[in-house]
Amino acid sequence: MVLPNLKKEQPCNDLLSEGDCADGKLHCRPTVSTKPRRSIDAAAIIEEVFNNLKKRDPYQAEFHQAAQEVLESLVPVLEDYPELADHALLERLVEPERTISFRVPWTDDKGVVHVNRGYRVQYSSAIGPYKGGLRFHPSVNLSILKFLGFEQTFKNSLTGLALGGGKGGADFDPKGKSEAEVMRFCQSFMSELFRHIGADTDVPAGDIGVGGREIGYMYGQYKKLANEFTGVLTGKCITYGGSLIRPEATGYGLVYFVREMLKTKGADMKGARVAVSGSGNVAQFACEKVLDLGGIPVSLSDSSGFIYDADGITRDKLAWIRDLKNDRRGRLSGELKTQAPLPPPPCVSQPCPVETCAICNRHHWLCSDSEWAHLRYLSLCRVCGSPSWCRLHTCGTGQVYVGIRWQCRRCPALCHS
Repeated sequence: MVLPNLKKEQPCNDLLSEGDCADGKLHCRPTVSTKPRRSIDAAAIIEEVFNNLKKRDPYQAEFHQAAQEVLESLVPVLEDYPELADHALLERLVEPERTISFRVPWTDDKGVVHVNRGYRVQYSSAIGPYKGGLRFHPSVNLSILKFLGFEQTFKNSLTGLALGGGKGGADFDPKGKSEAEVMRFCQSFMSELFRHIGADTDVPAGDIGVGGREIGYMYGQYKKLANEFTGVLTGKCITYGGSLIRPEATGYGLVYFVREMLKTKGADMKGARVAVSGSGNVAQFACEKVLDLGGIPVSLSDSSGFIYDADGITRDKLAWIRDLKNDRRGRLSGELKTQAPLPPPPCVSQPCPVETCAICNRHHWLCSDSEWAHLRYLSLCRVCGSPSWCRLHTCGTGQVYVGIRWQCRRCPALCHS
């Protein structure tokens, strides 16, 4: 059998003008429009979209602020591409594809039945399945989850992967609950959520209040109900489908980022005294990587308070903290050595006044004998999760100090960053 002589069609590299026709070749480059762009009042269009959003959901302040920040940033884009204002694209941008709310009944160890409210905001699947964490915290409501899902959509798109955006959780507080109570809640939560998620539909992960323990309980219930073993939840233990290095990734990445920022100031991590905020997964591995790079971590914190160790947190001390937080589920409040709002400044030996940063609202020590350089970084409120550009305060000696507490602009409570 003689195969026909098929000539492979070559891509067209012609830059066509509007009105021209292609010459029969494939994959022509986009046409260049010769029509003048129409003039629009982009700011007025954005304002109208935002005002309509507030009228529709008047009590969702957190979502309003997130939407306003993004919409206002689009004004110059609309001026250059006025066609983006057509077909209600902006209105669709600030409205999630699907919002699911459901009750979560569970029984405590005394036999008392409680009812919490669960959510899943499936915000956008434009480029892939919904992807975003589950949060268990008393502050969880629809407004917070909508704003988190909204921003998760943009964050996931920047990875270059085919991932949409979503967020979910419940107004349940796992703190102070027994293992059995947390397990029963997670199983009840997944008994409803399982019908809305899937490997190619929606892939939740952990967030505040949802770690490896909670993910394990929920995955076990999903596997039982769906009768399949599939990658529908991320953050699982490595023994049943989890990913290598995932637990370490965020904390390690944080320290690598700080190291690169210090390089721009001619400093490095070796010998630096570093105050770490938090004591969960990210903080623990950040502490570990600081030690690997020759730094001296001096603090850890949680919502009950903080620990300051002038001699530095060694690997043995870090192992004790891991046992306290991961196994015993304890709080740092029992380990406090001082009730002062800040530990002694790690950069100087003499007392220094405390100043509140005008940009990040953090309290930091104002050192009279050294010049502080301010480097911007993104911090997340541990209660409502809102992002805010803050400053990393680095002493001229190369030592690092970041204030422990800050007042989140979106959350009225005092938050830990």
